[in-house]
Amino acid sequence: MRNIIVSVLSLVLFTSNIALVSAKPQGDWSAVKNLPANEGIAIKTKDGVTSFGLFVSSDDSGISIFVADKERVASQERVFQRGEIKKIWRAKPFR
Repeated sequence: MRNIIVSVLSLVLFTSNIALVSAKPQGDWSAVKNLPANEGIAIKTKDGVTSFGLFVSSDDSGISIFVADKERVASQERVFQRGEIKKIWRAKPFR
């Protein structure tokens, strides 16, 4: 009985470590800098506002996008400073 419990606990610990190792790291700004042009993205700022749009460019200080609403993409770029961004992810700007 003891061997079975030890085996099950070992299996659980082993599989949980695999999940942690394979998890995608967060906070990797180099991934943001390598986004392809016109990639659909969403940006959530630290004050809770989420914006959708098309990626234009980024550098160490921030990211530029063409902001989109439900119907179209704006013709002006919006710059988000890196310090004001909470989360960035790929998203489709239109339904």
